Amino acid sequence: TGRRLEVTFVDPDTVAEENVGRQNFCSADVGRAKAEVISERYNRAYGWDSTAHTGRFGDWARACVRYRHQTGLIVGSVDTGSARREIAEWVNGSYEQWLWLDTGNHRLSGQVLLGNLRRKLEPQDRVEGVRIVKGLPLPSIQHPELLEDEPVRADQVLGRATRLRRDGWSMSLEGGSARVLGRAIAALPILPRSLV
Repeated sequence: TGRRLEVTFVDPDTVAEENVGRQNFCSADVGRAKAEVISERYNRAYGWDSTAHTGRFGDWARACVRYRHQTGLIVGSVDTGSARREIAEWVNGSYEQWLWLDTGNHRLSGQVLLGNLRRKLEPQDRVEGVRIVKGLPLPSIQHPELLEDEPVRADQVLGRATRLRRDGWSMSLEGGSARVLGRAIAALPILPRSLV
C-alpha cells in the first residue's frame, strides 16, 4: 500500500525479577527498560524499525502531537486507571481514526476492548440492513470504571507479579489476554499507520 508503519513501545518500567517467565522476560533482561527490551526483540524477530519510549504514555503523547490527525492504533496493556486516563486523554483529543485496543486482567477474568468513538453508539453509527457498525465506543466509554485507580494498600509495595502469585491469581490470564490481543490486531481490516 506504500504506507509506512511506525511502532513505538511505551513503558516507564524496568524488568524486575518477578517479571521473568510471567511476562516473557528472561534473567538477562532484569534491570533493563521493558520498552527497550521489547522493541529490540520485535526488531530482530520481524525486521521492524520500532522505537522505545521509557517514560509514561502522557510524556510520549505530548512529544508526538503530530500523530493526532493521522490513523493509528494504541494497544494498551496497563494495570492502572491513571495509565488508562493518559491513553484516554490522547485518544479523546485525536481524530476518530485512532483505535484504542485495551487489554487487562483481574483475579480470574480479563478483557480485550476495541473502540474509536468518543461517545456511546447512536443509530447513525449502524449500517442499515446489516449487523455492522461504523465504529465502537472507546474502552473508557464501554467500561468507565477502567479509569479509576484501585485504593493503594500497604501490601502494594510488593511487585505486581509477586502479589498475583501470593493472592492466587490465574497465571495464564496475561498470556491468554496477549493471544486474544494478537488475534484482534491481525483481524483488523486496515492496518493503521502508527502503532503505539
